[in-house]
Amino acid sequence: MNSFELSFEAYLQQQHYDFDLIQSTPDSPKIFQLKNIPLQIELITNDQIATELQAIGMQKMLLSGIQSKVKRIQLFQYQWEFKRAIIESRLLSLMGLNQKIHGRKCKIARVDKTIASVFLNENHLQGYCTARYHFALLLADEIVAMATFSAARLLNKREVPVRSFELLRFASKKEFTVVGGLTKLLHHFQELQKMDELMTYTDIAFAGNSYFKELGFELHSIKNPMPLYLNENGEIQHPKKNLDLPTGIQVFHLGSIKSIKKFL
Repeated sequence: MNSFELSFEAYLQQQHYDFDLIQSTPDSPKIFQLKNIPLQIELITNDQIATELQAIGMQKMLLSGIQSKVKRIQLFQYQWEFKRAIIESRLLSLMGLNQKIHGRKCKIARVDKTIASVFLNENHLQGYCTARYHFALLLADEIVAMATFSAARLLNKREVPVRSFELLRFASKKEFTVVGGLTKLLHHFQELQKMDELMTYTDIAFAGNSYFKELGFELHSIKNPMPLYLNENGEIQHPKKNLDLPTGIQVFHLGSIKSIKKFL
């Protein structure tokens, strides 16, 4: 195994979490089957997602696994190396080992871009992105979770015009799971905005869209893999049209699941 795979195996051992290593060929991803919960963790090295063809093939396998109800997540080498604390928190949440906070004990506060940016850059894999609305859940005046939303979009091409918003980010504070936190924030936002529908994208590689199904979201479409450029500091750059390509190692994001929750 390479250093990435050895590091992850050592982490599971440190957590005293039993697992089986599913055997695979030397060139294929290593898969760890956790024994206490029905979860497989597939480790993807940077060179295994360096081309579009590799990413498309992995996306197809992942979608096939979701349809067969095999709960498997993909963990990328660059995430483990540069966002390890966030990854560890998400894994511990899946394992039921994070500290739990009940959303009903929290209060909601609208916060500004600066506060949202700091929190999401520390606690969300993709960090902060531009948003119109930022809402935090506070426990004893400490932010324990946050959701951000777009401005309203009026979709006039429908038979009946639809007032739509996008859920852009949701994250809990590292090492905490806020039970019912997102539900509480969505309910609050709906009371304020009276949405007709809410759209969101979820990372296809990390637990699919199963959580959002529980919140009433329905699958709309699958977004194709896209290239990213990773510099030596772990910062990710997205290529933009009509601009020179960023420098760094090219890796591919495996795509996203677009889901929509209707309020009509």
